[in-house]
Amino acid sequence: PGNRPRDHPGDHRDHAKLDSERDTGTDGADASFGVNYPWILNAAANGQLTPIRVGPNVAAWVGTPWLDPDGNYLMGTTQVLGFGWNTDLLEADPPQEWTDLLNPEYAGIIGFTEPASPVIADFWSFAEEQLGGEEGLRQLAELDPVFYASGVPLMQGLGAGEIAVTGYASNQLNADKAAGAPVEFFIPSPAWTSANLIYLPSWAKRPNAAQVLVDFVASREGQEALAVNGASPLPDIESALVDIDDVQVVDITRSQEWAQGYIARWSEIFGR
Repeated sequence: PGNRPRDHPGDHRDHAKLDSERDTGTDGADASFGVNYPWILNAAANGQLTPIRVGPNVAAWVGTPWLDPDGNYLMGTTQVLGFGWNTDLLEADPPQEWTDLLNPEYAGIIGFTEPASPVIADFWSFAEEQLGGEEGLRQLAELDPVFYASGVPLMQGLGAGEIAVTGYASNQLNADKAAGAPVEFFIPSPAWTSANLIYLPSWAKRPNAAQVLVDFVASREGQEALAVNGASPLPDIESALVDIDDVQVVDITRSQEWAQGYIARWSEIFGR
């Protein structure tokens, strides 16, 4: 799951499948990666996750923010977001800082995703802070951004020339560039990252194998394989794009209710 950028729709379909496996006793996932934080936290509170054992590699994560104190989940992978632009279309200087996205020359050619889930709402909350607060959001709204349902079609649209610049791009753009697309990717400071949590359903049929997988994810070898699109909680991971201390990690404790309130205010600002 760490070898290609992941979109962030909210992971609801994956968890509907897990709910079905739990309720029917069907053999299924022994371990899962997910970004539907309300579901994961609720499952942890209800005793539906098997605690992660402190194996030889997990031991290095104990006492850090990246492993739940009760062992319910571990931050296995991240996906750092940054700026992207189409080199054939962008006439202005490319953005290097968040407030650069408010350039009037980007009117009608800047693209984003809508905050359709708590994780993307958290991104927008971060972006709002970097843009100078609500006034910055309103300035961005005046640029009439083009909105996409998720990050994958957004970056495809960037490469195809539907938009010229975005503040919601992933490392996928570097792969697209290598394949010949006229795109560039830049990680600003600060940047925002999601967190793909790995956790173990209590109804799993092969719990010991799942524990071995988690310990591999926590190892240096595992992190070298999984950090290619983001940051790693472990130091000196060569494949990581940035250091974990240089990014703001999504706040997984933000509830569905918080997201609904934020999305309502965002929708009023952008008229959507």
